[in-house]
Amino acid sequence: QMISDWLQEPSLAKRYSCNLSMKKTVYVLLLFVLLLSLGIVQVIFIEKFDFLLPRLVHGILFIIELITFLLFIFGIYPEKARLLLPFAVAEVLRVIVLAALIVYYIALNFQNDSFNGMSRAVGHLFFVLGAHIFIIYLVIATYHTLRNRGSSLYAPPPQVMTTGHHVIVLEQPIEEAMYGKKSQR
Repeated sequence: QMISDWLQEPSLAKRYSCNLSMKKTVYVLLLFVLLLSLGIVQVIFIEKFDFLLPRLVHGILFIIELITFLLFIFGIYPEKARLLLPFAVAEVLRVIVLAALIVYYIALNFQNDSFNGMSRAVGHLFFVLGAHIFIIYLVIATYHTLRNRGSSLYAPPPQVMTTGHHVIVLEQPIEEAMYGKKSQR
């Protein structure tokens, strides 16, 4: 609901609403900042905790996310909902990798009966996993909003017919304009 409200056409009170293109730009920028900051956080976690998967796998996943994010950008402006799906698939792939890492470290804990400081790593993985799930939610909500806008179910908000303000400039007294010129006898 939040995304569909944000990506609505401007309301009737145009002075209180942003241009739809500006809303999309802000949305894409915030999503890019979230994606980039998650990539930086994951690099920091990889360096600090020396995760099982090599850095190359995380780097390849991040590059795939960035390339599919470019498709997302090319899909959101002309409202081509199908171009949003590759980014969602890339995020699902990232979530699967993160979930597999979490399961691996939890299984390793039960096998060795000691976490050896890995509880912080699992906590950080849960944080990153939650953020990527949130990105998936945003992308899927955007997909549904754009897809429904193209269907017959979508009704754009009504546009108010403004007649404008008509100003009449009179170069004669108001009485003459309303009642005509009085004849002088």
